[in-house]
Amino acid sequence: MLPRVLLNPVYRFLASVDRYISYEVEALKRASENGVTDRLLWCLNENGKPATNIEFSINDLKREVRKRVGEGFPIGVEFKAESYSQNYEGDVSQADYGLSISFSDPSQTDLAIKKWSATYFMQSKVAKVPSSSNEWDLRAAFTRTSGQPDAIDRLRSLVGSRGLLYHLYCPSGALQLASGSELLKRIEAMGTNEGVPSVYWRSGFWLAHAFPTNMKALFANRSHHPTPWSLFILSHFFNLQALGGSNIEPERFYEGQKNKEIQFREDLFKRDRDAVESAFRVQIQNDEQKKEILESYFEAQPHRTVSMDISFPTYDYDRSMQTDIAPEDKDVPEFEREAENEHERHESEDNGGDLSKGMTPGGTG
Repeated sequence: MLPRVLLNPVYRFLASVDRYISYEVEALKRASENGVTDRLLWCLNENGKPATNIEFSINDLKREVRKRVGEGFPIGVEFKAESYSQNYEGDVSQADYGLSISFSDPSQTDLAIKKWSATYFMQSKVAKVPSSSNEWDLRAAFTRTSGQPDAIDRLRSLVGSRGLLYHLYCPSGALQLASGSELLKRIEAMGTNEGVPSVYWRSGFWLAHAFPTNMKALFANRSHHPTPWSLFILSHFFNLQALGGSNIEPERFYEGQKNKEIQFREDLFKRDRDAVESAFRVQIQNDEQKKEILESYFEAQPHRTVSMDISFPTYDYDRSMQTDIAPEDKDVPEFEREAENEHERHESEDNGGDLSKGMTPGGTG
């Protein structure tokens, strides 16, 4: 786990990525899944050209982390995104991108908790305004191909139910459209001006186990509420149970631990030959023609991947009592302070707005 002093900057980075993409989804109204996912990977790739106009970038995050913990701590924050082959998604991973989160504590001597990783495959779906309308409401729909449900079920038989999640791209603040939903009532009861409720209140990125046909179905599920993407990632590094927690809990895989499904996820993410062949066989079954292309997937055709590698000497930091460097933040992130100015944003929209370079009303670049 990371110290609470880092909760705000990590959230601020994740929220900035969410807002950057969600605004484009909102402005375009019928954005393409490939274009939106490419944008996401662009924001999460520190080795590429920085995303234009993002308010808090990876480099900003790294500078703020160093400022808060001071010098002398061997910390590491690395983000990497890679390209993909769309055929690989259909034949193997069933995911628009794979997400690998890893953490190590070099000051920890207990090998059982020194290192952990978490791997997920994300099937992206973009909410789109109906052709009969030009306004956002709960009718905004998600679509999938006819064979996709069975293909996802087959992959989940190998990676587990939490191994493949739906990443649902919506406009910022989508939950506010769902008046009367159980989730909105619960968030309103918690308050909307501070703390975790603002994560729900402002989120445009949502994760879910089941496929929703539209935004109404997304927020109407009483037994399995969707989880904001940023909150899900935060829950890997911080204890958020006192703040309501994440409805989709993280699955960490500690070094030396044995779990067949989670191990398979890691192997598939790394394109281990046995894992790729197993995932390929369960999808193509007796399609002899497709078997001929298997070898191409071990060449230069990886699926989209995002790697978040964090190294932090939590044990040493906790012992040092670094109160003179960075006082502990409040028990909850200061979401309001770091959120965009909604009034200014809506004024910009009323004046025609300004899509990021490469974006057009007809789709993503």
